[in-house]
Amino acid sequence: MMRAVARNLSGPALKVWLELGTRYYCGKKCDVYLSLDEATRLLGIGKSTARKAFKELEAYGFIVMVEEGSWYWSRATRWRFTEKPYDGQPTNDWKRLCGQKQAPGTEAARKEGENVRCEYRDNEIRAP
Repeated sequence: MMRAVARNLSGPALKVWLELGTRYYCGKKCDVYLSLDEATRLLGIGKSTARKAFKELEAYGFIVMVEEGSWYWSRATRWRFTEKPYDGQPTNDWKRLCGQKQAPGTEAARKEGENVRCEYRDNEIRAP
């Protein structure tokens, strides 16, 4: 099911998602750290492209920013995967969005616990 949704992602967003996945270690909070500058350097993409990739992953509900990084304090942005447990059960925001992009922070992206049924057949996603 996740593969069908992930096929909607752009190439840079997939690169960022895979890089975040290599950094996933579930200690106390299951946080993942990756800064914009580090993503551009490691993945060979421009800064604006990396910024768009992070926004795209958030819009599709794959990641959520937990704490914004700071260049001044040399602190990378802290992310969490929605399909992995974080303080309990995973939120699986990508399922609720049915492969449709939502702007982060919008009412549709904020609704928790709302069960939206999506049909996943033949690499297509159909929302009701």
